[in-house]
Order: sequence, then C-alpha cells, then structure tokens
Amino acid sequence: RYIHAHQTKGVSPIRNFLHHIFSAHSLFVSPLTNFSSSSPLTQSTMSSNKDVEMKTSDNDNVDIDETESKQDPSLTEAGEAIITQHPLLAIAQDLFLLSSTEAALTPDERRSIVQRLTEKMESEKMDGLAKYLEEKRTDPLTESAYKYLTEAGWKFNSAQVAQWTEENEKAVTAANAKIKEAEEIAGDTEVREAMYTRANVYVKSGSKDKALEELNLVFDKTVGIASKLDVLMAKLRISLTFLDTKNSQGDANLKQFKQDLDKAKTLVDQGGDWERKNQLSVYEAIYLMITRQFKEASKLLLDAVSTFTALELFDYTTFVLHTCVLSIIYVDRATLQKDVLKSPEILSVIDELPGLRSLLSSLYKCQYRDFFAALNELMPELQRSRYLAPHLKYYLSELRVVAYTQFLSSYKSANLDAMAEAFGVSVQFMDSELFKFISSGRIHAKIDKVESRVDTNRPDKRNQIYGELVKNGDVLLNRLHKLSKVISL
Repeated sequence: RYIHAHQTKGVSPIRNFLHHIFSAHSLFVSPLTNFSSSSPLTQSTMSSNKDVEMKTSDNDNVDIDETESKQDPSLTEAGEAIITQHPLLAIAQDLFLLSSTEAALTPDERRSIVQRLTEKMESEKMDGLAKYLEEKRTDPLTESAYKYLTEAGWKFNSAQVAQWTEENEKAVTAANAKIKEAEEIAGDTEVREAMYTRANVYVKSGSKDKALEELNLVFDKTVGIASKLDVLMAKLRISLTFLDTKNSQGDANLKQFKQDLDKAKTLVDQGGDWERKNQLSVYEAIYLMITRQFKEASKLLLDAVSTFTALELFDYTTFVLHTCVLSIIYVDRATLQKDVLKSPEILSVIDELPGLRSLLSSLYKCQYRDFFAALNELMPELQRSRYLAPHLKYYLSELRVVAYTQFLSSYKSANLDAMAEAFGVSVQFMDSELFKFISSGRIHAKIDKVESRVDTNRPDKRNQIYGELVKNGDVLLNRLHKLSKVISL
C-alpha cells in the first residue's frame, strides 16, 4: 500500500520505502538488552523513541529530494562521509566549462563559475592549483579558463600564493610531529592516520605530484584491502582532476589513472567489499568513456543504477544522464524498456534532465521526429559533460545509426521521401546521411536514386561468420609461416 501510494508522486517508491525503514532503525531495541521498565535509561529511551516515532509519522510524505541527500555516503581521503562531489573534481568540471567553446555558457553562468573558483582557492589556500594554472596557462585545457579568470579580476599573486604555501607547510609540520609521536608511543594505525592527514594537506591545496607521492607512502603503510582501495580511489580522483579529457591520448594522468585502476581491480578480486566494488565500477566506466569504449562503459553504468554510491564523482542525476545516453545505443529494445524506461531509480530523476525521457521513449516507440527534437533539447547537457563532450560528434553519429537501422529493419524497401518525413528532415539531408553510413558499412542497404527508395540488404549471419573465419585463418597461417622461417634459421 505504501509503494502504491507513492507511485503517483513521480518518486522512486522503493528507494523512499527503504529510506523510511532505515531511518526508523533506532526505534528497535536489541533483544539481547534487558532493561527494566523503571530504569531511567529505559524511560529516556522510550520517550526519545516516541519523539522519533512522531517525527517519522510527520515526515512520511516528505519528498524524495529532501531525504535522498542523507543517503549513499561516499568516502573522502580522511575517511569521512560526504554526499557531494569531491572539491577537486568540482573544480575540474568548472575549468572544463570555462575552457569549452561548445558549453555555451551565459555571462551570468561564467561569472558564477569564476567567483566559485576564486572563493574556493582562497578558502582552501590552494597554492598548488594556483601554480598549476599559472604554469599551464597556454595549455588547451586551461588557456580559456585562465583567460576568463584573469578577465574577472583574478591574477596570480605570488605574495598571496607564498602565504598559502607557508600556511600549508605549517599544517604539514604539525602532521609530521603527529607522525613522529605516533611512531614513538602508538601503533601503525595511528601512524597511518597521521600520514593521511599530511597527504590531505597536499590534496586540498591541489598539489598533484606531492599528493600522489604522499598517498603512495600511505598505501605502503596500509594493511587491509578496504583501506588500500580507499587510498587508490583517492589517487584516481587526483589523476582524474588533472586529466585533459579532450586530448587524453598520451596523457600521463590517464596512464597513472589506468595503473591505479588495474591495481584496485586486483585488490577487489582478492576480497574487496561490495560497496567499494560498486564504487570502483563507476571509476572504470569513466575511464572507458574517456577512451571512447562506450559499449563496455554502458554495461558497468547500467549495473550500478540501483547500487550507485560514488557521489564523490558526480551526483545521481549526472550518473543517470551518462547511463541513459550510452545505454540507448548499445542495449536492445527489451533491455531498454526493462532496465531503463521502467527503472524506478532512473524515473525518480529523469525529468530533471530536459529531453532525456522523450529521447528514450520516442526511440522505443519509433517516433523518430520526436526523437530528433528530444536530442536537440538534450544537447546542452551533453555539451557540458566533461567525459562525453570530447566525443560528442562520434556519439551523435552512433545514435543516428541506431535510429536509421531501427527504422529500416521493418522494411524490405522504404521510400526516401517517407523516411525523411518520419525523421522530420529534408530528403537531401537523409540521402547524404544514408550515403555516408552505407558507404562506411554501418548500415546494410543501398539507395535507388531513380526510384527514390532505400533497399535493405540484411547480411547473412552464417556467411558473415564464415567470412570472418576464413579471414582469421589466413592471418593465422601467415603468422605460422613467418614463425617457421624463424625456427628454421
């Protein structure tokens, strides 16, 4: 009855239901505890439970947006629970937006981002980030961002940065004193915590190299698999912060990210816990998106829909955006309806993204004119994605192939005028689109220009497999022939 009552609110009923169950856990007393009813402790507990009970009943109809922020905590470098994006990754997103020409920021949005960046650097004394922006001011990643920052009045003040460095060094000195004290009178756990505190000073200041160096020392001092995974994910966030997603090929930060990711996956296989395994799958999905392995990324993201806890990377709405736009290309229609269109977790936030619900449903219902209109509405969100925007041209091409292939799969031949009308485009545009995809082998069809129609030419699966087998066999025989020459010598 509870779930049925909440289905009309546009809320994920299961997530809301579970929230109320878990929030009421304090109402129950352990059966192993025997308190007399006259005990002051028992009376105070009962009265507090009544208060909680009253508050719970008052809040039964609270909207999911008011309660969801208390769930799904992730871990910071200090091991404290957070429910927001990691500060360094938030800064990286702001720098990306300032440097992107496709993001189409309004002047007010640009001013807000600049103000947020300057306030963050001043409050956290980010001398490392300030030095990074000054050193990399001509790099494609930071050139536009540096320009807008300086136009807004921010400038590299060497005296101020030196003061920040001095204050950060004082914090490091205090951490060193704690490490020394822990080594003398405490155990390895206290030493590790003090080392983590020292590493956090460099992480918060944006000093990438020093932060990675300190975290490596913490990792060597760490024993448990769960704690080691926390350290590796802290390193992954630092590498991701300074990674140029527009020119990732050959980027040293991407190589560092891959090395730490592989190391973390090995630890998970050795006995990592369920929560960190789910978190790590989202980190891996980000790596796959950056390297344009969208099919593999979509599988990982779709599997994490109901278990997503990596809020230090991005919020749940952003996660749903990436999950949906990748899944629509690589999953079949049945999976799209079951795991995406009917997912209560996705439906709870899908309307926060303009055009996303219409994009998914119009493709599923074969309403191609609405599909193109929804794609146009969703474009601003895609252009502001740090992980998808660099591959947006490729992604849109793949998305159009899916739509054209689905339309043609229902016909042996289709009138070109009717197809153009169905998609809401001109005949010339449709003709050029189909020519491009047919000539590249992405769509199996041919265009009859005289009759103005498209004839489908579905490949024979058996012949296709036979051809691949012959081709691979020839390659193998050539390699064996070369190997025999080497052995004979």
